[in-house]
Amino acid sequence: ECDISHSTREQKFHRKYNKHSQQWAVKTVKKSKDYSHVTSLMDRIIQKRVADEQSTHRSIPMSAEDPRQIALTIAQRAPPMTAELEAKQHRRTGKDLCYWYLDMG
Repeated sequence: ECDISHSTREQKFHRKYNKHSQQWAVKTVKKSKDYSHVTSLMDRIIQKRVADEQSTHRSIPMSAEDPRQIALTIAQRAPPMTAELEAKQHRRTGKDLCYWYLDMG
């Protein structure tokens, strides 16, 4: 492992030898971030919430063009009854699992 700094570029590179492929790989070393903008952003958000005249817990009505008004599900046909789906579902009982385990061993 070695850090290489090129004078022509600001980026730093890191090289590492891969035993499996038996080749060298070069990757750029990322700069650490300071996130100095976050505190000012949070300050502005809190100031706007304090100055807001309306409550944030108010209900906002959906418009008629809202896509959520079109259908309850994304399926192209009506969903079957839940009882019907439950009847079709195959459940493994303790007996089935026991036979499955014996077949594996």
